[in-house]
Amino acid sequence: MGMDEHRRTAALGWIRQPRPVELVGGSAVVRGAVPADADGVADMHLRCSMDSVFRRYFTGVPRLSRSWQLALLSTEVAIVAVSPGLDHSAENRVVALGNLSVLPAGGLEAALLVEDAFQGRGLGSAMMRQLGAAAWLLGHRTLQAETLATSTAVHRMLARLGPHTVTPAPPGGLATFTLQLGFASLTGLGDPRVPVRRAG
Repeated sequence: MGMDEHRRTAALGWIRQPRPVELVGGSAVVRGAVPADADGVADMHLRCSMDSVFRRYFTGVPRLSRSWQLALLSTEVAIVAVSPGLDHSAENRVVALGNLSVLPAGGLEAALLVEDAFQGRGLGSAMMRQLGAAAWLLGHRTLQAETLATSTAVHRMLARLGPHTVTPAPPGGLATFTLQLGFASLTGLGDPRVPVRRAG
């Protein structure tokens, strides 16, 4: 990419800042993940249905080893959403995890897991916009995401993010979305003091 270390450090600092997000029926804060989030991330996975976990990893993951927890928090970019939950009975807990990982051939791949109770409320879209903005800020002009052919809600969410191409899934395989990033992508990372409003 040719990005010098000073610019990269500045970009990552901006990406990791806490940003409030307005949701249907509540709110959350999205921020950079830290090692201390490992237990919260593991607990969030246990609250997710097997279907949600399968759509994220394409395999069943009932529990995360400590090494896997830490690996998920140390990808190129890792962000979490924290919220008190729907019943407000618990202090802020991790309810979603988003990752940007470097692909073997270069480029970045986005992945996202949102706790079932927070799906369909605008959180996934807000986090994917932030991941797209992060990729652009780090010097990338495309971003890939792999999905199951049956994950139609995820397909619609990705399609709303902007120009894209789709490599159809072969039988029993995965579809690959390639998002085109531009200057407009930075709206996903707006001023950290201003709540990210739900799209639509």
